[in-house]
Amino acid sequence: MAKRVMGKIFASVEVVGERGKARVKALLDSGAGLSLIRRDVADRVSTNLHRLPEPQVLRMADGRESMSTSDIRLLGARLKGRYLPGDFYVIDDMPRQMIIGVDFLQKWEITLDMKKEDYRIGADPRAIEIA
Repeated sequence: MAKRVMGKIFASVEVVGERGKARVKALLDSGAGLSLIRRDVADRVSTNLHRLPEPQVLRMADGRESMSTSDIRLLGARLKGRYLPGDFYVIDDMPRQMIIGVDFLQKWEITLDMKKEDYRIGADPRAIEIA
């Protein structure tokens, strides 16, 4: 079961890359526009670095703090037994190991249930339609 702290849900997530797997404590955050992963975790499981032509500047909710990245990794996140691939922006130094943002939540139709301190995955990764 996921854990809620101050209106945010944390979950134990298995991050999967071509080099291996790592268990992390991820923040499922509907207020984060992008999904992020700390560099030490990304490097442990993956080398499939994609470099952006220009750095992406990310602003924090307070509007003052910011960080930037030029690196993206395609990684899998195993949530509730389902393998869900997605893009994660690599951040050199951030307090959380992983933040699962709106881009990932919407892609996999993940809804957060703050009252039950849990989440539900709506999309079935095995049933992706190709038109």
